[in-house]
Amino acid sequence: MPEAANKTSEEVPEKIDLGDLESQIAAGMKGHNWRQKGPYLVCESCKVKHAVFLGLTKYLKQVKSDGELVIEKIPILKSKAPKASHSRGARS
Repeated sequence: MPEAANKTSEEVPEKIDLGDLESQIAAGMKGHNWRQKGPYLVCESCKVKHAVFLGLTKYLKQVKSDGELVIEKIPILKSKAPKASHSRGARS
């Protein structure tokens, strides 16, 4: 028998009022327990799961004591490899 069929009553998710989601999520970016998961900032403190797309070029550096997020850009490393010359048919 598959494991999904063996769920206990303890695994039933908590009821969420879908008609009034805004009141169940803290307003603004402060007041949440943000964690970066890949390119997303995911809130781990609200009753309703929600996240913000941060992107692939930024990261959450820290959360200050007042709840302000410090987000920084990931530095892009430039290649120092020599450029190859592509001359067709030229022989020395």
